[in-house]
Amino acid sequence: MFLIAAEALTPAAPEEAWRLLTDFGRYPLWTRALEIEGAATPGAPLNYSFRIWREDGADRRVTFPGIVDVVEPRHEMRWSLGVPAIFDLRFRFALVPGPGGTVVRHTAEASGLVADTLRGRLERQLGPAVRAFVADAERAFATRPRSAPSPTLPERRP
Repeated sequence: MFLIAAEALTPAAPEEAWRLLTDFGRYPLWTRALEIEGAATPGAPLNYSFRIWREDGADRRVTFPGIVDVVEPRHEMRWSLGVPAIFDLRFRFALVPGPGGTVVRHTAEASGLVADTLRGRLERQLGPAVRAFVADAERAFATRPRSAPSPTLPERRP
């Protein structure tokens, strides 16, 4: 088993952070690291796509189809995919109230018989996307005016 994780403290309240993370259709407005299609509803199918950056400047997307396992509004969302005991990949968004805002965490945990075989590849390819996504969420809230009820989203980066 291994874990890929990133977190950041945002100035947002948990309700604001939850809206940002679960409004999948607005992701292109503030992040290029991930795309998610589906609904934040237990049992719903979900497509999780992440961007792989390459040294030559080209990039591509990899999509993992999964199923939403847990949704606790303003706290966490978990979804998973794979074949139990062979290769399980579990993703999670977690929100934790912190000093002056909310800690946003995004994790991907791999386990099963072939997880260690895929570890290096997943850490090289998925790890940067997880970290970029959390950094983008932090930036989305850092750029909002203090009086705004939700983040003012920066323009999409090239």
